[in-house]
Amino acid sequence: MRATTAAVIAMLALLALGPPTEAQSSLPVSLFERYLESLRRQTGIPGLSAGIVQDGVLAWEKGFGYQDVGGLVAAT
Repeated sequence: MRATTAAVIAMLALLALGPPTEAQSSLPVSLFERYLESLRRQTGIPGLSAGIVQDGVLAWEKGFGYQDVGGLVAAT
């Protein structure tokens, strides 16, 4: 439950930043990606996919880990 709460807090923090300018976008997204990868590893999740929708448009998406661990197929 703590990991889920932390993930929600991280997402809300990103949303609170508002729409990033092009120069600002890489740091918050990079930190969010590092957080999700760390969360995935700590909780033993083999793979996950995440996305951020802004104004009804998919603004960011990324896969972490594997969708097929045995076949080493990356999550998308």
